[in-house]
Amino acid sequence: MVAGIRRALKEASGDLLAFLPGEGEIRRCQQQLCDLSEQLDVRPLYGNLSFAEQERAILPGPRRKLVLATNIAETSLTIEGIKVVLDSGLCRRPRYDSDSGLNRLELCQISRASAEQRTGRAGRLGPGSCYRLWSEGIQGALLPFTPPEIRTADLAPLVLELLTWGVSDPESLIWLDRPPKTAWESALQLLKTLSCLTALGKLTELGRQVSVLPIHPRLGCLLAKAELRGNLPLACDLVALLSEPDPWFKKQQALHRSRSDILDRLEAFRVRRHNGNLREFQGVGRASLYWRNFFHLASHDSTPEVVDNDLLATLLFSAYPDRLGKRRLDSINRYVLSSGTGVQLSDSSALQQEDFLIALALRSGSATEPRITIAHALDKEWLSKSFPDLPWLKEVFWDQGQGRIICCEKQLIGALVLAEKPAKADSLERHRALLGAVRQNGLQLLNLSREAETFAARNTFFQRIFPEETWPDFSPSGLLASLEDWLLPFLGNAGNLADLIKIDLLQALRSRLDWAQLQKLNEMAPERFQVPSGSLLRLQYPPDGKPPVLAVKLQEMFGQTTTPRIAGGRCVLMIHLLSPAGRPLQITQDLGHFWNQAYPEVQKEMKGRYPKHPWPDNPLLALPTAKTKRKRSH
Repeated sequence: MVAGIRRALKEASGDLLAFLPGEGEIRRCQQQLCDLSEQLDVRPLYGNLSFAEQERAILPGPRRKLVLATNIAETSLTIEGIKVVLDSGLCRRPRYDSDSGLNRLELCQISRASAEQRTGRAGRLGPGSCYRLWSEGIQGALLPFTPPEIRTADLAPLVLELLTWGVSDPESLIWLDRPPKTAWESALQLLKTLSCLTALGKLTELGRQVSVLPIHPRLGCLLAKAELRGNLPLACDLVALLSEPDPWFKKQQALHRSRSDILDRLEAFRVRRHNGNLREFQGVGRASLYWRNFFHLASHDSTPEVVDNDLLATLLFSAYPDRLGKRRLDSINRYVLSSGTGVQLSDSSALQQEDFLIALALRSGSATEPRITIAHALDKEWLSKSFPDLPWLKEVFWDQGQGRIICCEKQLIGALVLAEKPAKADSLERHRALLGAVRQNGLQLLNLSREAETFAARNTFFQRIFPEETWPDFSPSGLLASLEDWLLPFLGNAGNLADLIKIDLLQALRSRLDWAQLQKLNEMAPERFQVPSGSLLRLQYPPDGKPPVLAVKLQEMFGQTTTPRIAGGRCVLMIHLLSPAGRPLQITQDLGHFWNQAYPEVQKEMKGRYPKHPWPDNPLLALPTAKTKRKRSH
């Protein structure tokens, strides 16, 4: 931008208007152009400037002028004499994050419509020129129009106003751009938290009072509360400080006087107002005067009075009930708010290591958590007085780190734990927590023995083969869904991981079947299968729906011409024929084919390797055996 300005000064005549995204860029640009002060008036123009400074930028002067402006100069006003526009192509747009409840300014490229609008500021009364500081490629990628504000704004003021009209369903209205559902629901939740709405979404008396105030519902609640208590002068000053940009944002570190960032600012503002020197607080002064006129109060108090800390906390909490914060035990500057949001306290705040606070100003930056820039410390005594009847809520949960049930009673304000003490859980509460832990962590939290796994697999196989049978679901998901049916009766006095591991899961799983079902399971999906040698071998039931596996030494199947079946003949077993060393020689579901086609090759290869074991030429006539030749002869 600085290079473009220097070039335009040489190439064109007349006053210049340069569009920059924000105050910081304007100040840096102004500093780098200080060498032009003898030939050029450089005037900043942005919303936070005083009226007099804005006038100096807008009105014609005796010398050539350069105005460094935000997009306030895009449509809101006309600056006479502008012949040249320099456009950075950037702006900062407010965006409301419904998840965190925060507004943030995002640096964005402008739209093509904004670029045309800015270009039109040059030579409104004659010829002019515009320098666009971006490429043709970027120009083609610009959005056609600036996104509607309703898609990115905090909708709480809009929702409150519509509710006063009797409109509770946005679908009942015709919108140019429909408000996002999440932003609408977030606004409703905030209004309920502020007590402007009932739990059912009906307007309260406080909500009606706030709806007529031309300000955000948060600060409207503060004004309404103060009017009820007779503290409007204080409320007007607080609202002015909280609604205007922070005058101490860049230099607040050296100005701490109390355990409250807002009280430091309030006292400084009142002293300067009393002395007639509001240079730092011009915007705050105008806002305070507006609200005093709104409520027909005197323009300001004759002398700054001492502010009661409890009164200040009460008024601030009425506007920010979801911003009550408690310091994390493992940190000196990280807090959890009553809304459930995690935040960090800025190093510039006066409230380092305070246990409780109200976060009055939050900024979303590059850090993972928003930063508190203005806060007010809370005493435990104020919390006790403000919430005298806060109930103790019992909480019983599984602590994964300790591997046991934890039981305590808590006093909660929103998601914030105000106080906590140990308690004793009854059996129902313990059992509910244990079942929840198993559902969350899976069956591996239990001592799932090989026998129990096999039993469950056999039942899953039976259910698949006999879908017409009414059979319990023994799949992992089915077992987790039915813990109350089979695990609950065996929990007893269990309270930790060691107790869970002691539970006999095989017995617990077997309890799901009656005697007749157990007999049918043993018949149709047996745990073991007798092979021709007489051995009873364990069947393997794969969890992926494949046929059960019978792993057996080849010699034990001599004479078996057909492949064995189970489940009343519905399922052919998968035979894993093993070498004497227990290694697979062949996997088949067709024994007849194996004896006729594959066995001669296996015999030729294995006979020399395992000479002590029988390898007959005709295995169908040989006696099946699990022994060697020598042992058979004895």
